[in-house]
Amino acid sequence: EENGESVYSRVNNLESSPYYRWNMDTLPATVAFPPGFRMIAYSDDAGADAGGETGGNMLVECCDFLKNGEEDCVITGGNPLIFPTTACEGLGIAFAMPTCWDESKGIGTDDPFGHVAYTTDGAVGGPCPSGFNKRIPQVQLFVRIKNYQGGVYQLADGNDKFHVDFMNGWQEGKLLEIMQGCEPSGEEGYNPPCDCNQFLTENTDYAKPLCDEEVRQHMIDEATDVVNVLPRASNSNAGVVPKTWEDDEDPPFVCAESDATMFIKKFEVKIKKKKTTFIPKVVMFVRDDLNTSFEGAEVTIYYEYEKGNGKMKEKSISKITNDEGKVVINLGKIPKGTPVTIELEYITKEGDYVYDGTKNEQNDDGCPVFSSECSVVTCDENSCEY
Repeated sequence: EENGESVYSRVNNLESSPYYRWNMDTLPATVAFPPGFRMIAYSDDAGADAGGETGGNMLVECCDFLKNGEEDCVITGGNPLIFPTTACEGLGIAFAMPTCWDESKGIGTDDPFGHVAYTTDGAVGGPCPSGFNKRIPQVQLFVRIKNYQGGVYQLADGNDKFHVDFMNGWQEGKLLEIMQGCEPSGEEGYNPPCDCNQFLTENTDYAKPLCDEEVRQHMIDEATDVVNVLPRASNSNAGVVPKTWEDDEDPPFVCAESDATMFIKKFEVKIKKKKTTFIPKVVMFVRDDLNTSFEGAEVTIYYEYEKGNGKMKEKSISKITNDEGKVVINLGKIPKGTPVTIELEYITKEGDYVYDGTKNEQNDDGCPVFSSECSVVTCDENSCEY
């Protein structure tokens, strides 16, 4: 919360991995997903609280990485989803989907819920409820937040129930080939081992990530990175942007192909008043072209003000952005009634990164802060101008 107003920052340092499990030795028989198959599962669905690695099909673990390559994890349970308040090097959220399918109810086109169910004991190869005549592979989605900071996290929909959506994108026949050709690993609950690369060909022509600005220009014009109200259909006034390219044309997305640049996504000077002095605190969020939090960038600002003896006080301060791309720089005590000017000396990071001030947050006149046109911020104990 800032100045009495809620502020939500999107978590960008995410990784996700899907895992597949199946049991070919039990009835009903396990089949590959048919074309078009889809399903949605929630962590409070009937049967989701049994089986799994920890007595349920959802787990939350906060892990630190040891020097020997192992992990030291604290498991904090399943449904409802509770984010740990303590920090760790990686937070993992894993949720496994149902494995029983009532074929008579279709492939989930109109109802992605009612045609699937968990086994009666929650295990991958456990008994299916009455009427569910087919077994499907279990899909487990594992989401990881790197450099988890602890504190206040929440799902974007404000819910404490985790859910996973699945839409079958397998090339027809490929998953069945893997199921029939992979030897069991011997690990309880897992079949096959996680390295079935002998059946798969790496896709080198995958879609690149998009910049936020391209999403807003070509898809839906709505901020999702740093907002005061969580974006959702009930409070969105943004409409879908009409498609501007033909089906046989490449989409006009160029951000991911260009050189990586850095810019200031959000800028603010907070002022703390004392009896005879005030303390400006510069807060910045640095992003890259994909609007990813830019960790490890060095931000250096220069400020100056006139002291009571007529001499100028000048100083440069450098800080490193954290995993949220955030940097906070305190300027120290300045006498009330004395204007202070603040300039950005540079933002830098090892590698092929370029600072582009033209993309910085804009002032009320549309001028990017700390750009060549608006290079100086001037503050006193009451306000700042830039």
